[in-house]
Amino acid sequence: GPAGANGAQGATGPQGPMGVQGATGPVGPTGPDTNEGYDVYDNAGGQTFSTGVITVNVDSVRTDTSGSDFSLSADEVTISNTGTYLVMMRVSFDQPSGNSRATAGIFLERDTGSGFAEVDGFRAFTYVRNSSEGENTANAQGILEVTSGDKLRIRALRQAGSSTIRTLADGTGLTLVEL
Repeated sequence: GPAGANGAQGATGPQGPMGVQGATGPVGPTGPDTNEGYDVYDNAGGQTFSTGVITVNVDSVRTDTSGSDFSLSADEVTISNTGTYLVMMRVSFDQPSGNSRATAGIFLERDTGSGFAEVDGFRAFTYVRNSSEGENTANAQGILEVTSGDKLRIRALRQAGSSTIRTLADGTGLTLVEL
């Protein structure tokens, strides 16, 4: 004769014992490189100049996210990790006395092991009106390929005018961010 109707489903049975742990899987890919940052500044200010070129004071480390990729000595930053960096620099100026208009300029220098030389494209200028009107800041930034051991420093000069120019405390800085 014909097959009978299906019966009701029975109760679920007890859970079986835990199986043996499987083998460890392969190591995953290396995560992204973290960007390191370094920021130094001049907490003293007061450097004056009227002729020639000066090395701008940077004497304090504000931020160092690397712990060892950068070092500061004698107003120079040494980079110990070859790579591509965003470099930003700024110097604030005023006139300590007088009424003669002037233009101040800054530029970046790099020492790759054979002495310092200006880095193309890292020059900036600002107008310094007189002693009663005007603090101004020159800023320059760009992307720079560096090699381990390269040193950077900021230089300043009076580009035009006859007055003495002075740097301002907390108005000068050099920031590097590894890209």
